[in-house]
Amino acid sequence: MTTTTPRPRSEASPAPAEERRPASPRGAVVVGYDASPAALEALVLAAGEARDLGAPLTVLHAEDFSASDQRLLADLAMRDLDEQVAAHARRVAEEGAATARRLTTTPVLALWRLVDPVRALVDVSREASLLVVGNRGRGTLRASLLGSTAFGTSAHAACPVLVVRTGSTRTPGPDRPVVVGADGSPSSGRALVVAADVAARTGAPLQVLTAWSVPAAGSIGAYGAISEQHLPHLREHAEQVSAEALARVRARHGDLEVEARVVRADPVRALRDASRGAGRVVVGTHGHGRLLSAVLGSVSQSAVHDCRCPVEVVPPEPAGGGSRTGRA
Repeated sequence: MTTTTPRPRSEASPAPAEERRPASPRGAVVVGYDASPAALEALVLAAGEARDLGAPLTVLHAEDFSASDQRLLADLAMRDLDEQVAAHARRVAEEGAATARRLTTTPVLALWRLVDPVRALVDVSREASLLVVGNRGRGTLRASLLGSTAFGTSAHAACPVLVVRTGSTRTPGPDRPVVVGADGSPSSGRALVVAADVAARTGAPLQVLTAWSVPAAGSIGAYGAISEQHLPHLREHAEQVSAEALARVRARHGDLEVEARVVRADPVRALRDASRGAGRVVVGTHGHGRLLSAVLGSVSQSAVHDCRCPVEVVPPEPAGGGSRTGRA
C-alpha cells in the first residue's frame, strides 16, 4: 500500500487559500458545519439566531487530516493533497453558506480551516457572540465538527455554545420556556443573564431551576458527612439561591414571565426532565459541586448529552469582567 503526504511548500510558494481567508466578524454567530444532517439542523438554528440578533453568520468547516484514516488518504493519491484538501473544505463551507443565505438576511461568511475542529471553533469563539454545533457528525475523514467536538467546544469556548440535539431543533417561545440551572455560583449567574435575555428576546417564559441532592450514604461532602439532620439546611440554602436568582432576573427584565423551582433531585435528572417541554436549556460550565449544582462541568456535559432540546453552555465571566457573550 502506498502512502501520500502533502508536498512541502517552498518559502516562495503562496499559502493555501484557507490561510488567506478573512477572520470571522466580531460578534458573529458561528456554526460548525460538515454537511451532515445534524450540521444542517445546527445551520438552520444558527441562521435563526443570527436573524433574530441582527448578527452576521459565519459557516465554519474544519478538517483535520492528521487525525484521519491513512488508508483513505492513500486512496486519494493526490499529488497536491494540501491544495485539494483546502479546496474540499472551502466547497463544504461555501455550500453551507449558500444554504444559510436562504434562511437569514444578515451577512453570511464561509470560513474553512485545516485544523482540529475543536481548535477551530475555540479560536473563533474569542470574537463570536455564539457558537452553534450539532451533537453528531460524519466521521474521521470529514473531521466531524460534531459529536465529541460539541463536548470539547462547549468546555473551552470563550462564548456561549448552543448544542443542537439531532431531531430536536425546538426554539424558545410562549409555549416553550427557557430553562436555566441556578446554584448561586458566578458561572450560574452568567448563565442566568444569558437565559433571561434569550427568554425576553423570544417571548418565552423563563424557568429558574435549582436542584439539590444529598451524596450517597457514607460519602463526605464539602461540609463533612451529610445526614438527614442537614436536609432542612440544604433545602433552605437552595431556596435562598432560587430567590436571589429570581430577584436578579426581575431586576433585569421586569416584565418577563418567570417561574422559580426548587427540587430535590440530581441536577442532571432535573434538567433532563425540565427539557422535555422546553425550547432551550441554559447551563454554566463551572459550579459549586453536586451538593447543589446545575452548572458543574460534568453536569453541563451531561445536560448536553441527555436534554431533549438544544442546550446553551455559558462560560464564566472572563478576567477583567468584559462580556464574552456579546448578547448580555
